[in-house]
Amino acid sequence: MDSRILCNFYRCTIESILTGCITAWYGSCTALNRKTLQRLVKTAQNITRTELPSMEDLYSQRLRKKALRIIKDPHPPSNKLFCLFAS
Repeated sequence: MDSRILCNFYRCTIESILTGCITAWYGSCTALNRKTLQRLVKTAQNITRTELPSMEDLYSQRLRKKALRIIKDPHPPSNKLFCLFAS
């Protein structure tokens, strides 16, 4: 199969399942669990023959997006926990 189709399948199904609520559970994963998840991503890279983002990168991106959403919306109670730096 074409690597674009395989990559699209991975991103739409497997990565979507793996990253569901990643901001809630990934931070408390053990090193062994993180290594296992990363091995799954490496296997998918070999199958799709494309470079895929690591689980750590996905976690960082999702966490950043979530924090920015909280900052932009003044109504949630957790908004007070975030403050923007001058830079």
